[in-house]
Amino acid sequence: MKFKNVFLSIVTMVLLSNFIFTPFYSSSISVFDCRTSLQNMLETDTDNNTEYWGVVIEITDTVYNIPSLYNSITSSKNWNSSRVIHIIGANASKKAILESIEWMCNHSDSNDIVFFAVSSHGFSFRDSRGIVSWHNELINIGELNEKFNRIEAQGICLLFDCCHSGEFVKKYPLKTHTLEAENRVVLMSTWRNGLGTAGWIKNNNGTLTSVSLRNTVGEAIEKHIDYNNDSICSVEEAFQYAKQVIFPYALETFFNVFFQIIYLLKSSHLVIPFPTIYDNYEGELPLVMI
Repeated sequence: MKFKNVFLSIVTMVLLSNFIFTPFYSSSISVFDCRTSLQNMLETDTDNNTEYWGVVIEITDTVYNIPSLYNSITSSKNWNSSRVIHIIGANASKKAILESIEWMCNHSDSNDIVFFAVSSHGFSFRDSRGIVSWHNELINIGELNEKFNRIEAQGICLLFDCCHSGEFVKKYPLKTHTLEAENRVVLMSTWRNGLGTAGWIKNNNGTLTSVSLRNTVGEAIEKHIDYNNDSICSVEEAFQYAKQVIFPYALETFFNVFFQIIYLLKSSHLVIPFPTIYDNYEGELPLVMI
């Protein structure tokens, strides 16, 4: 029966070639210190100005040249590094991740923009799905969403660069197992029911650069992508850029039959690393002022 399912999955992969998306598989080897600790962030918003609050969680392998999304965000003129928590490697425990969202709950208000981004392993089994901390602790979508729902902001962007992230938003959602909400945009690195991986570009100096959702969104910020010429790089514009860059690598991965068979036998899932988006924000959600 298992080999029958594998055969049917391969056939489905070929027939559904118009629906492909590249998944993310993140490694977690190197250990870093947090750039900014929770204890050092004590500012509160007491005026009516729009402030930008963020959390960037990066669990990556430093063998490769992977630019930091944190650096891309904090180098922008409308972002202040004192309002962005950066959690890297071994510091990315379940406790630290949940506390970082709690910190945003306590600091942002209805005038503000909130950005949460995480690159990690993802999981999906039975009715549970979510992300994995550095220490292999499972954090399901219900736990995350309970805290996200408490954030007061005019707009919230959530970015998940991990396997199964395409399942974090459902067409017919369950109350605690989905991330849909008003004024929220969710960027996901995979198609529904798919695993993720990252493509790689070899630079002239011989180093490799990751082609992942997290990395390409950061690239869009640094390049000041602004398709509608309104002097703002919006979340939607950054996603459009990332999707275009990732597509050829996702396509190559999706049609690598040998690679897909291995993952089907290991996990009963295809690798489908095409980025997807859920957008329930009226207009475009501003991310970076140019």
